[in-house]
Amino acid sequence: MTYEPDRTTSARTSGDGRDPAAPVRNPTEARQGTPLGRMRLVLAIGIVGVAVAFLIAYWATRP
Repeated sequence: MTYEPDRTTSARTSGDGRDPAAPVRNPTEARQGTPLGRMRLVLAIGIVGVAVAFLIAYWATRP
């Protein structure tokens, strides 16, 4: 079975290629995720936590 694209899609779009029925959002509304500062903090805490866990595992298994 072959895929047949919908030929009517281009008739519903405006001249610039955007769908006129699509919601318009400003950059703040369109941005997703968390602020970069908070993400860096979580990443740093996670890396330090893993390093500490490896050190504890190393010390616990030393002969």
